[in-house]
Amino acid sequence: MKAIILAAGMPDPKCGFPRDNKPKTLYRIDGEVLLERTVKQLREAGIKNIRVVTGYGANRIRKFNLEKKLNLELTHNPKWDTDAIESLRTGVKDIGDDALILYSDILVNVEVLRKFLECDAPLAWLKLIKPWGKPWPTNKNDEIYRGDRNICIVKVAKEKLEIFNRAEEYAEQWLKRYGRSADGGSALHLDALLMEALYQNGPVEDIVIPVNVGDIDYYRFTDEGKEALRVH
Repeated sequence: MKAIILAAGMPDPKCGFPRDNKPKTLYRIDGEVLLERTVKQLREAGIKNIRVVTGYGANRIRKFNLEKKLNLELTHNPKWDTDAIESLRTGVKDIGDDALILYSDILVNVEVLRKFLECDAPLAWLKLIKPWGKPWPTNKNDEIYRGDRNICIVKVAKEKLEIFNRAEEYAEQWLKRYGRSADGGSALHLDALLMEALYQNGPVEDIVIPVNVGDIDYYRFTDEGKEALRVH
């Protein structure tokens, strides 16, 4: 299995991140740089083959990879600021293996990662025992986007990777279904695409976990953000 870390987007200034600063994956969490922490967790779980999709701040990620001798495979999405879906296609292109696709701003857990390795199903996503909130939209009969599902990490078998050839179609179908526009941001595009693509090409195996996987949505969650708050 090959891990694909999606790290192309720019940290959102609306979430407090400084403009023209480093990529989110290079911020520190509890003393560890997020990218280095993620790589350590993946390798401890048994996933050695790791590709990182870069975009914003690509040179900084490349430099960090060399300085820390992480030996990561880096691939670049030159359209990172206009086409988040292209990051996914860039990530899975010609990998020749099952893909474990994960966002770069999540606090991955070794035990959860191992569950994906143990899963024989061609498609898998996370299912939460304790949902993070109400289903969105609030349709109890909705079987695609529910509050007990989380697609920050998904498994797609090698023979299923061709589903992303229809990436724009899946994203558009999801957006239309819920009356959302294409202005929802890159994260919404990827969420919509992954949820729709896996659901329509299922069945999808549920990797059951007790709580939501943490992520770094806001600058104040990072060590740098906490330090900035102390200074002010």
